Amino acid sequence: LRVCEEKRANFGVSVGTRRGIFGFEQDIGYARDFFGKTPGADNAVLTVMSSLMVVIPAGPIHPYGIVGIGLIRPHVKLDLASLASNENALGYGIGGGLNIFLLRRIGIRGDVRRLKTVNDITLPLFSNDELEFWRGSVGVTFRF
Repeated sequence: LRVCEEKRANFGVSVGTRRGIFGFEQDIGYARDFFGKTPGADNAVLTVMSSLMVVIPAGPIHPYGIVGIGLIRPHVKLDLASLASNENALGYGIGGGLNIFLLRRIGIRGDVRRLKTVNDITLPLFSNDELEFWRGSVGVTFRF
């Protein structure tokens, strides 16, 4: 994470359930200007992942590992050249994180995931290659 030259803000939501040490999570994330800001261009990446979790409930601290599969959808539109591409790609994610419950039902969460497409993607002015990136996130956890 220290060697990242450019960092992109993203937002999303994760909803999950857990029984014992195993859980399931549905994660949706969106990163605008994923390929960089350029005048006359619009680009983003949408991810929709279904993941299995292994959680270690150690009191108020719950570390977890996660592995999932789902949709990675890059979007690039270049107004100057009238080029556009929306491509759906099968992808996977692997990572881990930590939930820290400050109150019985409310906590903070942080995780890091590596996301990668299974197949090559084709975007205007980019080489045909797999899309691979790391994503870090911080959020609030609600327990019901």
